[in-house]
Amino acid sequence: MIGLAGKSVEGLSWLKAQRIKREQVEVGLHFLGLLIFENKLKPGTAAAIATLRQAHLGCRMVTGDNPRTAVSVARECRLINSTAFVFYPSFVEGDSSTPRAALEWRGVDDESLRLDPYSLRPLPPPPHVVDEERIYRDYDLAITGDVFRWMIDYAPLETLQQVMCSLGTFFEC
Repeated sequence: MIGLAGKSVEGLSWLKAQRIKREQVEVGLHFLGLLIFENKLKPGTAAAIATLRQAHLGCRMVTGDNPRTAVSVARECRLINSTAFVFYPSFVEGDSSTPRAALEWRGVDDESLRLDPYSLRPLPPPPHVVDEERIYRDYDLAITGDVFRWMIDYAPLETLQQVMCSLGTFFEC
């Protein structure tokens, strides 16, 4: 979804429009509406993923979408189990270039669910979660590029190994 806004600027030539500062343009705008996009899966996507899985090939998604959007699409095309708990990280201290940054892993559907930042194992859930055992059996990770970069550069080896195991890549799990 994209918000649309605009304003009239008298005497603005194409050349001046190319040189005007963004801060000047984004003042005094009038709301025009919302633009909503829907990008549907191709009809054969879920079947193709099922075929790859039957051949014991690992399937992963790499996208520039928001992590929540990516998780929604992954569930729709059955790349991940629709009932699986999915956790995503965010920086609570520092950023991708900070060696001593700290990550917090929260549940996509229930942010009260958390992973231990070192072991990437689920922490005890709050009382409202009735199927506690399923969290420990069936969960996936959605990792953003900046977090992945930080993990490659600075995360403890054991934590990085857990990520790689979830990706089914390089490490013996």
